[in-house]
Amino acid sequence: MIPFARTFALLAGLLLTGACSCAEEPPAAASGVRLDLLARQPDASIELPGPILPRGDVPGTSTFGASEGPGWSQTDHKLADGSHYRETNQGTAFLILPATRPSARELVLGLWCALPAETQPARVRVRLNDVELVAGGLELGREPGLVRIPAPAQAWVRGDNRLELGVPEIERAGQRLWDKLALASVHYGAEARLTLDTLQGSARFVDGTGARYVLELSGAAMLSLAGSANGSGLLLVHSGSLDPRTGRVTLDEGDPAAFPAENGRVAGLLPLTHRPGRARVVELEWLAPEGAELLLTELEAREQVSAPRPPIVLVSIDTFAARHLALHGYARATSPELERLAQDALVFERCLTNAPWTLPSYLSLLSGLFPRAHWLELEGADVTPFDRWQLADSRWTLAEALRARGYRTAGFVDTQWLSPIFRFQQGFDTYNGEGALASFADHRAHIRRIVAELVPAWLDGGRPDSPPFLFLHALDAHGPYLPDEPFRDTFSRDLPAQRSLVAAGSNNETYRSMPDWMGRTFAPDDQQRLPSELPLEDTIARYDETLLEVDHFLGRLFAELRARGLYDEAVIAVTGDHGEHFGPDAFGHGVMHEDVLHVPLLLKLPGNAHGGRRVRQGVQLVDLYPTLLELAGANTSAAHLHGSSLLSRITESASADERALFSEGGHIEQYALTQGCWRLVEERPGSESSESSLLTHPRVDDAWYRANAPELLTRPLTRELLDELKARPGFAARLAELRALLAGPYYTLHDLCHDPRAENDRAAAEPERVARMRSLLETEKQRARAARVEADAFLARPTLSPAARAELEKLGYGSGTDTDTESERDPGAPPGE
Repeated sequence: MIPFARTFALLAGLLLTGACSCAEEPPAAASGVRLDLLARQPDASIELPGPILPRGDVPGTSTFGASEGPGWSQTDHKLADGSHYRETNQGTAFLILPATRPSARELVLGLWCALPAETQPARVRVRLNDVELVAGGLELGREPGLVRIPAPAQAWVRGDNRLELGVPEIERAGQRLWDKLALASVHYGAEARLTLDTLQGSARFVDGTGARYVLELSGAAMLSLAGSANGSGLLLVHSGSLDPRTGRVTLDEGDPAAFPAENGRVAGLLPLTHRPGRARVVELEWLAPEGAELLLTELEAREQVSAPRPPIVLVSIDTFAARHLALHGYARATSPELERLAQDALVFERCLTNAPWTLPSYLSLLSGLFPRAHWLELEGADVTPFDRWQLADSRWTLAEALRARGYRTAGFVDTQWLSPIFRFQQGFDTYNGEGALASFADHRAHIRRIVAELVPAWLDGGRPDSPPFLFLHALDAHGPYLPDEPFRDTFSRDLPAQRSLVAAGSNNETYRSMPDWMGRTFAPDDQQRLPSELPLEDTIARYDETLLEVDHFLGRLFAELRARGLYDEAVIAVTGDHGEHFGPDAFGHGVMHEDVLHVPLLLKLPGNAHGGRRVRQGVQLVDLYPTLLELAGANTSAAHLHGSSLLSRITESASADERALFSEGGHIEQYALTQGCWRLVEERPGSESSESSLLTHPRVDDAWYRANAPELLTRPLTRELLDELKARPGFAARLAELRALLAGPYYTLHDLCHDPRAENDRAAAEPERVARMRSLLETEKQRARAARVEADAFLARPTLSPAARAELEKLGYGSGTDTDTESERDPGAPPGE
């Protein structure tokens, strides 16, 4: 990177001489595939955003938008004038401040101390990129106001800058405490933004702005650029590479290529060498001290030798249990379309999810890493399980890797768990989550609308030189099970007269009885009181009918691909994030049961290669990332990924069954290692569990219930009963005692070949096997922990609005308690009151 004093000297010289800093004549342009970079969003923009303000509870945004770092509470507060502010919930909080170039600026912060941990507020540590801005710390008042802080040029970098606000932490009675800071605004310069038009294929730059593009090249290539300027200026092109393990970008040493505006035109060619194991980076920067603008209309990477880039379609159905599909031997005809696809595809008979619930499962699927690679260590009373999972900006996601390969990328998703709040949109040119905002009972939405309207429109809007990568997620099979006509009653009309009644209406994340969200299958009205018992057979039939409905629309999706001539040469993968379990120990998902962990996986290859073949060797969802990279002709290293390409499994011998498959997460802290017929499960019920999970866990003995909550011996733990128990004097202490009693770890061992329902614990009879599998389990756990620290530790904090969290709780996620409230205060009142 050129120092900026030198940059402007270079600019001045070039503007005077009209010369280009490229001394050598560029080689002839490559004749292979052309990757049009202006047809997609850049991987990063270099710009000044103007004021950074809290956004209240706007759906689909974080507290401070893209600038938010960790340390901020989800609770939205308002001043009397209607403006929003947020408070910290950690001792240190961060913001990302984008900047165009290093220069002296003044930070103007709407900052005060909302609630001191001691009598008086402590001094606030203010750092920018680890540069201390206020010697001795900043003294804050307790009233809303503006604070002005000089920030010298040497504290800034081009691109993202990290602002740190920290206060000393104190410990009192075993509890860590810190001042709560309140922030209403951040100003540090006038807005300077890049204007993009991906449909027309153009980008407009103003002075100091720029864009970064990451390229997954199959070999050497040329970069071709052209545009027009309305005055004097210089376009700098920095080259570099990206490490897919860490997501970190390294720019090449030496001067960047420089292309001056001559007679209103900017044009040139630049060689791009191949970097084995790494992705290529091109970073543009427009310098125009007199204010000229650049309209770039051509930016292409032209490969000399091109690997195949087939269309790729990845379908993942939420709550898709392999056990309930006729494809896998289920008695009911739930999957006729998938069985037809299986004639053209590989069917993996033994695919396991890496997490038994939605959010961590998709974090693994789209990153190729085990779930706890994305786990945040947060403390504080208002930190919930929703806060602890996050896809870091620095992760090199599947969508990013395929977009860098020249794919046009789109994601159509149907749940708040895949919201941009958790940064799942990384790498997608189009990311549509409108289905997550529709009523769950609205049958015009969800998979019907995605397949019938959204996907066809997107496919038809593409360009022939950009193959599509489509990620489709649908929630229709998730409880409450509400199949539409004509699928409703397909299986329930033939049920036996005698039904098995099970206790129903329990709170979210409970064991032993059917939760409220599943019971809503028979009472979609949230206000309607559920019966104390519900028929299990009817519930299962309704679930099976939702699978049949989903299967029907998958058939329509395949027909849309055929109609556009995409099907035959396409890669199509169909799977699910987790399955579903129907008692008696638990209902739903979030538990390490075979019905939850075993998901379908079909993989159709170009030309229907290996169609109709069934693969018996065990695989897991993290295997899809390296598989699709290989099929797309990618050359970046996949060694850091936790899965391995499925293409190697096709011809493996039966001995490959001994491969260890790993799962983690759920209602409680728990892990599972599956190796061949055997599964070892580790549980720590006292850790990371909600009150509902802890109080209903099967390891709680009757003696504890009789002494502390006898109602739980005869009644499901409804939300009302939970509130009643929590209101009793001393209940918090008894709950803490229960957490200690169930701290674990507990290990169970199951022979799934001879005991597929995992009813018999073989741990005591097989101590040597337990020891071997525990060692393997620890190895896999360590891989997840190691990957956690490889990503940029500066993670953004997810923020779900109260409405979004309420919708998730209806589907069985969360403890059923909502700590988010909106408060208004008078500026004259003490902050925090």
